[in-house]
Amino acid sequence: MKRWILAIVSMVTLLHLTACGSTVKTNIPTDTYDLVYDMRNYDHFADIFYEKTTDEWETMGAYTILLNGLHTPVLVGMNGMDVLSVRAYGQCVELGTDGSVYQDSSPVDIRSTQNAVVVNLTWDYDGETIILTEDQSYKFQREGDISTQVFVQEDGTFAYRRYWGEYITSFEHWDTAPLELCTSRDHFLYETGRAEIVNGEMVLEPENTVTVSDEYDLDEMFAEAKASGKFEEYESVDALLTANQARASET
Repeated sequence: MKRWILAIVSMVTLLHLTACGSTVKTNIPTDTYDLVYDMRNYDHFADIFYEKTTDEWETMGAYTILLNGLHTPVLVGMNGMDVLSVRAYGQCVELGTDGSVYQDSSPVDIRSTQNAVVVNLTWDYDGETIILTEDQSYKFQREGDISTQVFVQEDGTFAYRRYWGEYITSFEHWDTAPLELCTSRDHFLYETGRAEIVNGEMVLEPENTVTVSDEYDLDEMFAEAKASGKFEEYESVDALLTANQARASET
């Protein structure tokens, strides 16, 4: 059964980040950067790095990039192709290994709205979001197996997605993953919706919530698996899901 959430909910797992360096809300000084790019000429921040080879970027060592063309100037601290820090609105966040180069391209995407800079970090099957405003900088913390990312849409509004990590990493790898990994018929898979900043917090308004039963016919899947010799110890889907829940509770 599709689970619709009508009420606006706010994420309580936002972690306030300590700003690196000065937090005085001034314009970025014109003498503190090494390279300048106009983001109106690029679809993604990572596109900048196609202009040189990986070896050329790596030999540059530590340097800074000033990004113009967004709603506010953004100063990016770099080491080779690794993003070390992002500064905007007088806030500065250090990314550490989160900003390290991945598959010869930066995992970092930087976009803006009228009142926020949104930094998305995306790895193979996972990611997180950091948001910088005039008041603070914060990120969405992973909630157990659930990750949340916020995106800037073309019209300047926010959208978000929440997703169960196993759904992203495992469901494409073997056919019976829903039966082996889920713990109920309404096991959460993913959710999408709108978002906005209200009183300094990112508020999420769900529009579509999808469970395992929305995407898979578990009874048919179970019957086919049983016919092939799997799950012989279970009489039904519900017995299997209950056993999965018991195992999950033990860990």
